Amino acid sequence: MGQRTRNHILEDKSRNVFNEVIPEKWVVRDKGKDYGIDCEVEIFDDFGNPTGFIFYVQLKATESKVSYKVKNVSFEISKISQFQSYNIPVLIVRYSHLEGKLYYSWANDITSQTRNDKKITVKFSDNRFLDDINIKNIYDYLIRYYQALKGNFRFPINTYITIDSLSPGTPIAAQQFFKKILLNKTQYFKLVRNEKDSILQLKIGEFKTYLTLSDTTFSSIGYENKNLTEDSVEYFTNIFLACFTIVLYNSNKPEEANNIFFSNDLIKILNLKDDFLIRFLPHLLIGDNCEKVLNEIEGMFDITKDNSIQNISLLILMASRKLTPERQNICQNFLEKQIEYSKSKNYNLGIGISNYNLGNFHRNLRNSKEALNYYLEARKYNPKYKIKGYYYSDIAGVLFELKKYSISSKFYKKAIDLKTENVFARALLGDALLHLGEYELAVKYFDEFLTEQKENNQIDKDEWYLKIFCIHSLILNGYPKSQKRDVIKSLNSLKLKNIKKSLEYDMLCSKAWLQNGLITNKNNEVLEAFVSFTMSALFNKESILLWVFATISGFIEQDEKYSHVFYIIKLAYLYHSEDYIDLLYEYTNKNSKEIQEPLMRMVELIIMDINKEPITIRIHDDYNSDYEIL
Repeated sequence: MGQRTRNHILEDKSRNVFNEVIPEKWVVRDKGKDYGIDCEVEIFDDFGNPTGFIFYVQLKATESKVSYKVKNVSFEISKISQFQSYNIPVLIVRYSHLEGKLYYSWANDITSQTRNDKKITVKFSDNRFLDDINIKNIYDYLIRYYQALKGNFRFPINTYITIDSLSPGTPIAAQQFFKKILLNKTQYFKLVRNEKDSILQLKIGEFKTYLTLSDTTFSSIGYENKNLTEDSVEYFTNIFLACFTIVLYNSNKPEEANNIFFSNDLIKILNLKDDFLIRFLPHLLIGDNCEKVLNEIEGMFDITKDNSIQNISLLILMASRKLTPERQNICQNFLEKQIEYSKSKNYNLGIGISNYNLGNFHRNLRNSKEALNYYLEARKYNPKYKIKGYYYSDIAGVLFELKKYSISSKFYKKAIDLKTENVFARALLGDALLHLGEYELAVKYFDEFLTEQKENNQIDKDEWYLKIFCIHSLILNGYPKSQKRDVIKSLNSLKLKNIKKSLEYDMLCSKAWLQNGLITNKNNEVLEAFVSFTMSALFNKESILLWVFATISGFIEQDEKYSHVFYIIKLAYLYHSEDYIDLLYEYTNKNSKEIQEPLMRMVELIIMDINKEPITIRIHDDYNSDYEIL
């Protein structure tokens, strides 16, 4: 029988006291443990109508008599990050059993938090405890929060300025200094005296001023009070406006942010500090002013510093899967300038890094020959690439695109031996072996990859589930374990309508599998038709219609083997997005009306669960040329 501990008693006591304080018309509900919180509160108005406002609650009880322990609670960084990731604000409540009080702080209120490498400490001020007045403040807070979250504001934005209650030593002069900045920029800010009327809040601390858009997004300015002089007004005005644009960018207001940034010529402050600049780059480089921005920061690259800004700039520019010709030229010119710059300084490591980045740039554009040349050039200036797993993995990928499957497989093996960070390395080695005709060996590496990454839900494994299913099924049904592929003879046999002979020459012939699928489907050989259409789609990914055929053939049967249709749908949507959905709808509307409704509903459910592939920024360390993953 479970023992009832003192902590359990305290937890129940804190819940009871919290329920007593909450207005009767508000509804408190328990939440599941998956959320990592204790309960949620839904607010109803005086007439019993729902307001649409909800907040979560995390209760922390203590019997301590020490004021510091009562007013400071430590959390794992991941826990606060979890709270801040919700679209519903989380109220952290500290119950002091000795005082009978419930102190509170919002998880999104970073002004009440300090952090070290492992923990975040949430601080509770004396004037923030749950009573009738602060219950009203919570309601006002939620109104502001949800308005800001929806972007329901316009310029001039209602702005409230106050001294941070947790920094009582802050001189009033600091508040007056930043108030003057606001009053000088009335086209952007309208000063209000009541926090409930505001959307933007300034909290002035002793060494830092926080800008917060009702706790939905933040920025801050660090300073020393002695520097807040008449001579520094222009400087801090620019810094303040720059931080405000960051707040706007982060609240999905890029047009307004760009207008403030460029109309106030804030580009001139980019040279102030590297970490300050890096916060702007993701926003500035995806707009129409990217070339102007790159020209401005061109002089920031110095051989005494690392090349993080160069790398980040390039990768932000390349983040789009489809670079326009104009942006391609901007990227290429930018990188070529960095090579020339490094050469003028006889900086071999810089030359190597810039060549490597040019290799990545051309690989992204599928210019495989150019990419390979730049990768090889990079190695001349930085021999350490020869012992790096990522180098062999990147070259293997380019060689695969050039159809050099044998040497590609050797480079992937070398990358794996060097413990490459590429989690797909074994799967890609399997792909290279597959195209070499080593089908059974390819299945082995696919299986190793899927076993190794079984618990990794951050990556897409659908393609290799399909390949291992199809290739293994074919081998079990008498198809060769290995084969010397002859693409030309395979296509010639297909022209003579000899599908079997075509596949004997090349088991990866998409056109042959399409024809086989059409015939077996007509003959009601459902499983063979399904495998045939899937093989055809896998080895001609560009054809949307092949994915439609594979989807329909996999949907019409309920056998366990056909669960692979889920992978087909996810892959098809990954490659072709809404074009796949549209063609699937049109095709079923004309040819398979009876399955259209359930199939389209299933497709919609599946694609809702598809995560966008995250962009990985890899920055070279100038001392050992390793990658750091951000």
